[in-house]
Amino acid sequence: MVRLQQYRDGCLCRTPQGEDAFSERYDVIVAGLGTAGICAAIAAARQGLRVLGLEQLEAVGGQSTLGSVLPYYFGNPGGLYEELDRKTLGRMERGFVPTQGLHPDCRIFVLEQEAKAAGAELRCGVRVTGVWMEDSRVCGLQWLQGGRFYSAAARVVIDCTADGTVAALCGCRFLGGRASDGGMQPYSLPMLTCYQGTLCSQFIDSGHLSSGSPEEVSAALVEAMNGPMYLREPFEPIDRVISYSPFLGVREGRRILGDQVLTLEELLNEQVTREPLFYARANLDKHGKDFWMESPAMQDWALIGGLWEVSVSIPVPLGALIPRETEGLLAAGRQLSADHDLASALRMKRDMQKCGEAAGLAAAEAVRSGCGLREISYERLRPLLEQSGCLGPEPPMERLRFRDRENPPFYWLTDPEELRAGLRSEEPGAALLSCRRLGAAGAALLREGAEAKERLLRENCLIGLGLLGELRPALIELALCREPGPRAEWLGCSALCLIGRLGGAELLPALENLALEGEGPRKSCAAAAAAQIRRRILCERKDTP
Repeated sequence: MVRLQQYRDGCLCRTPQGEDAFSERYDVIVAGLGTAGICAAIAAARQGLRVLGLEQLEAVGGQSTLGSVLPYYFGNPGGLYEELDRKTLGRMERGFVPTQGLHPDCRIFVLEQEAKAAGAELRCGVRVTGVWMEDSRVCGLQWLQGGRFYSAAARVVIDCTADGTVAALCGCRFLGGRASDGGMQPYSLPMLTCYQGTLCSQFIDSGHLSSGSPEEVSAALVEAMNGPMYLREPFEPIDRVISYSPFLGVREGRRILGDQVLTLEELLNEQVTREPLFYARANLDKHGKDFWMESPAMQDWALIGGLWEVSVSIPVPLGALIPRETEGLLAAGRQLSADHDLASALRMKRDMQKCGEAAGLAAAEAVRSGCGLREISYERLRPLLEQSGCLGPEPPMERLRFRDRENPPFYWLTDPEELRAGLRSEEPGAALLSCRRLGAAGAALLREGAEAKERLLRENCLIGLGLLGELRPALIELALCREPGPRAEWLGCSALCLIGRLGGAELLPALENLALEGEGPRKSCAAAAAAQIRRRILCERKDTP
């Protein structure tokens, strides 16, 4: 007996029904034909499967077409998308306006043609309204199209809706924002402009929201459209607005609780999968400045380490695409299973296209082998991933540059003299984190430097010892430092974060005094950090029995 699960008045309802609920049957149904979904549909169809793709917008491609985000921002090369890009560029050469990135109309045409050539059936302008389930297994979808409801069965359903719409209908659990306050990365509202005769993307951060709330999304869309960037007057003649995106550029929304949850802590400790579907590559760019509200791992990496611009390589396993306690469902795209820290990197268009392709190939292997998604043989799946280029060599860590052709490599320091030189520098972050990685040998260097007369070396090593869990009185002095300048701000915020972990409630008076310094835009980063850390400590004390 199958049942239909739908949301009614905000509640998930379950309605049993007989086996004749389906008018059509497919091997794979892909919900959402955006960045990840269209690649999933093409990849699965090219493997000989009967594929149905459902999209609520009027065309495919998501953020890269109707979403007005045209160029690429980092990500890892390789895979199906490169073939699709070459065909799009070939069509653009037929007289289309010069474009920053790929022309959205050309891209839509190529994506739809390639999907149809592979045998996939696409339906746009539809809305998924229900999920058919048998026990814990997803066996089909219901959708609304042209005022009528339709239902079809599938052996595998791939949720590529970006916010886990299908997973939510299944009753799956989701991961939230950062632990301190639940905050997500900011959203934007992209728009197309014609700048000096070239079609371009423009957007700025517009605010924060919970993308699972329709009310919040609607209010955010209206608020963003009334922002100063979009209503500025007059627009320069060389910079004309062509169109606004019909939906927000959400960097982080609902993410499934999968069989495997990718975390920054495990990545930095090299506790990663040996069976990747693909490698993602990006910096940990959360589009925010309040790093003191992030997890200790993110504080160490981006604030204390100052490694914002360093790329990380993230191997993504199949378990990160499988929601827990659910059968027959894959979730591909930025809703895959990762913590808030890694969500800032697991969203680049190149990588999400690879994620969709990998999901399509995994679905094909499951259908051909007649097995469940959790029983897929990696030895059989890996050649498919490598053949298409979806899975390639692990990319190296680099210091990413926006304009340079080549990115300088990043490596952890091990030589004592290189470490000492780094600890004496104005940018000691890599040396500090390298010392921590070295264990006892690194701790000895930090303790030696903390007793030195050289102020720069001493202050840096005090921060390094704080990373190792040593709270010294001199570290508290650094936290209360009132000197102006970027270095003093870095010292103050770094020391405050470490003290917040190591000291706790006895520092509340000092934090309160520092938090009161300065108001509004003149408020220092250290004062803002002190205020928020103080609030967090108070909340933790309140929650403690």
